Amino acid sequence: MFVLIATVFLLIIHQGECAMKATADLYGNNSTMLYGTLTFTQYDADTAVRITGSIIGLNTTSAHVCVTHKKK
Repeated sequence: MFVLIATVFLLIIHQGECAMKATADLYGNNSTMLYGTLTFTQYDADTAVRITGSIIGLNTTSAHVCVTHKKK
């Protein structure tokens, strides 16, 4: 979780004119099993950070929730 927060923070404060890309691996609480990867991409200082990801190991018959937050 710390890696994810640190990555987002670094992408937000980036002021350069070059593309940046960072990834974060997703693990469950107290687990060594990898559940997926998030990729953070910012093309330059004037563009938004694009977050894409893949999650593995979900049961196709169960319900899943995705929560997003938008800063105003």
